[in-house]
Amino acid sequence: MTIQNLNISCNNWQGVFLIQTINSTIEGNNITSNQYGIFLLNASNNQIHENYLQNFVSIQFQNSNNNTIHDNTLTGSGNWGAIGFSTSNGNLFYRNNFTDNYIHVLLDEFSVNAWNSSYSIGGNYWDNYEDRYSTARDESSGPYQNITGSDGIWDDPWMMNDDNIDKYPIVPEFENVLTLTLLMIITLTLILILKKSIRRQPNQT
Repeated sequence: MTIQNLNISCNNWQGVFLIQTINSTIEGNNITSNQYGIFLLNASNNQIHENYLQNFVSIQFQNSNNNTIHDNTLTGSGNWGAIGFSTSNGNLFYRNNFTDNYIHVLLDEFSVNAWNSSYSIGGNYWDNYEDRYSTARDESSGPYQNITGSDGIWDDPWMMNDDNIDKYPIVPEFENVLTLTLLMIITLTLILILKKSIRRQPNQT
């Protein structure tokens, strides 16, 4: 089953509810203003990717294992977490953006999941990384972050608990690129204005 390119909003409970579902895909949807954006119950080996999720709980896992969740934006969630768990293991999360959530992830003691792919692909973007880690830096690279030189991955992992760790939390490089581009445009504009102004000045004797 594939759920693709839909706007799903304003349901009192679930926007998408997968019960005992396997090998299905939820892709490219705009899922907003639901109690639960996506709810997985006894669901496994499903793919959730490239969705925009803004709900009280964006994704809830209950007895659901070995699902893959990547390249989603999860934002504006409430105090039950953008992602919540109940006895769910082996789910893989990478390249998701966690922004403006009251709590990013609400774990129970029985759930152990993977929060990054390989080094070259990375983990997830956590918008409060710098607030949480006052010594946040990107000065090293490599799978063990022991080679000099930045790589767009924070040098220290994002810790949820001893069993749930994002080893390769992503630095939001795009903000730096955007800022640099704007500064270049402003600088070039000022130079052109200054040149025109100099040309228009009358000769003084």
